[in-house]
Amino acid sequence: MSHRMSASYDRRVEGVRQRRASLASQYGGDTRSSVTDKKVEEEEEEEEKKKEIGDSQFLLLDRFLVGHKIGKGSFSTVYFGRDTKTNARIAIKTEAIVAKDPPQLQADVAVLRTIRDMNGGMMPTGFTRLLASGVDTVYNIRFAVVELLADSLEALVFRQPGCRLTVHTVLMLADQALSRLQVMHDAGFIHRDVKLANFVMGRGPFSPVLYLIDFGLTKTYLDSRGTHIAEYGPDGKPVRGILAGTLSYMSLRAHKVLQQSRRDDVESLAY
Repeated sequence: MSHRMSASYDRRVEGVRQRRASLASQYGGDTRSSVTDKKVEEEEEEEEKKKEIGDSQFLLLDRFLVGHKIGKGSFSTVYFGRDTKTNARIAIKTEAIVAKDPPQLQADVAVLRTIRDMNGGMMPTGFTRLLASGVDTVYNIRFAVVELLADSLEALVFRQPGCRLTVHTVLMLADQALSRLQVMHDAGFIHRDVKLANFVMGRGPFSPVLYLIDFGLTKTYLDSRGTHIAEYGPDGKPVRGILAGTLSYMSLRAHKVLQQSRRDDVESLAY
């Protein structure tokens, strides 16, 4: 442990001791009492809440309080937030409105709504609930309010010794991941950016549930008649597509900039 980290740790420990001593004298107990420990935990939780909301700037739809930044991608930024109506923790995804850029967040919202509607108005397991979406003209942003999730598989893997998961864990996660892709494919979509960072674990009672997120590059693989899009032209040559995805996880066809289909999502999942 570095000297700076050690000093910071010592100050925190000393602060906890002082609060315990103060609370112990207040409640007539010793510094090891369960009452004291509970009060310290409550104080620390309250401090954490203040930190989460400390740099909040504004309300969206006069309801959703925007807090600190918790993530950033190529097209959007994700903030911690709170629903002032229910006091629930939420995530707020925002995207700057720039005329030259295609609206990635708009596609994200459209996919979630379609999947929800195809499931009888209920979001299927492993897809985050869409609470609200819209445009804020004051800050010139598009936004989507969704339930707050936990860490991505990418973060979890890199925290493991040797960056490895057990075979049992991999098989359980793969089973869930395939189920998420099946829901997307049944809805007529291909994800086109399947990677560890786009699989996220749930929170609380849903902590074992794997979620699929980020549908900014998603597209339909069916035409207006419900027929699979052409992969080969009249001349028998493969139809060209666009370079979409993350290089480390893209399928061989995607690297060749060919039209992608469901198999490319599954190939990316294998990587």
